[in-house]
Amino acid sequence: MFETVLLLFNPIAGKGNSEYLVRSLEQRLLLEGFSTRVEESSVCRETLSQDLLGGNFIAAIIAGGDGTVGDFLALFSDTRVPIYNLPTGNQSLFAKEFGMSVCFDQVVSLLKEKVSKKCYVPLANDRSFFTMASVGFDSQVVEKVSKNRSGPVGNMGYVFPTFLTAVAHRAPEISLTVDGEKLIDSQPGYVIVANCKQYALSMEFLPEANPLEKSLVARFFPYSSVASYLKLNLKALFGKKHLSGSKFFQGESFLIESSLPFPVQVDGDYVGYTPVLLQSTDRQITPLV
Repeated sequence: MFETVLLLFNPIAGKGNSEYLVRSLEQRLLLEGFSTRVEESSVCRETLSQDLLGGNFIAAIIAGGDGTVGDFLALFSDTRVPIYNLPTGNQSLFAKEFGMSVCFDQVVSLLKEKVSKKCYVPLANDRSFFTMASVGFDSQVVEKVSKNRSGPVGNMGYVFPTFLTAVAHRAPEISLTVDGEKLIDSQPGYVIVANCKQYALSMEFLPEANPLEKSLVARFFPYSSVASYLKLNLKALFGKKHLSGSKFFQGESFLIESSLPFPVQVDGDYVGYTPVLLQSTDRQITPLV
């Protein structure tokens, strides 16, 4: 009896090569004795959920970036079908966390071995996320990219929005409440809440984050100017993990507020404005590792 693998692709992720990779992987899987079903990421979730709950698939391969993976987290946490991310996004932090790549040999080997881990899936308001959420300079850049996006966006697509943000940026005045206790009160700066340690350009702002644990971690970085924010990022880029002036927190509930509404980014996607409530949950996914 054939084992069926679900192949999902986002046509506008990264540089737009997701469908090509999925079609190529499909041919390889057929040669290896698997059967396949290919769907665009816009597929009807209700129909797909019924098929997943019915045990029709042994695994799902998602070709896209972190936003694409994020769109399916709730579905796969409900069905517990093992997932693998073909990283075609600009950063693909989910894939980096588990050493996933576009190597077809790796995919085939993992499908045959059927080894997976159970990882927690937190919420940002009512949206599932996996890697991290933030409020600050980077979330303002992501907002600009999102509002002007009409197709695939490579890394160069972030250059002009970053410049525009730098010209007019003012650090938001952040208030942070952790497990019901307000620990930051109207301080200018940048806050990250993370479920895993990955961040763009391999910067480690929160190396303590671990998706195998239910609790979330956060770090607040005070800054008042674009120059001080860039200095902070340069230190992180060159591997400095203990940044002076930052404050570390751990808990299961993080409420981020700001004196004025400010953009929020979750797993690289713009999701609206503050306030945002980030919470751990009992929901889990099972990445193929």
